Amino acid sequence: MGGKVYCLALITQLLLLSFKRIFTSKTDPYYVTFHDEEWGVQVHDDNKLFEFPVLCGALAKLTWPAILSKRHIFREVFADFDPIAVAKLNEKTIIAPGSSLLSELKLLAIIENAHQVSKIYS
Repeated sequence: MGGKVYCLALITQLLLLSFKRIFTSKTDPYYVTFHDEEWGVQVHDDNKLFEFPVLCGALAKLTWPAILSKRHIFREVFADFDPIAVAKLNEKTIIAPGSSLLSELKLLAIIENAHQVSKIYS
């Protein structure tokens, strides 16, 4: 059994070393940059950690390349993903600029998540 596990681990390492990306060079540049510079990289920044669930929540409406291409808008609407700042927002302040990005319920959920994260800080 140990030999099989070792063999599987070795094959996995070799695949990871030789693997660059599974998509073509014609893929969206935002997606390529995300894949090459962010995917699988450890994150210790609180704002960055809050950013990922916000962006993933948009997957019900948008594709990942579309989300990445609008990331600058998400950063503007959600105060650079600072959970303390987002927790201070309300329906009126966030829904007007972000209404085309996400549904009202998703926006309110993001504000609620920010409230919960801000409790951790206090």
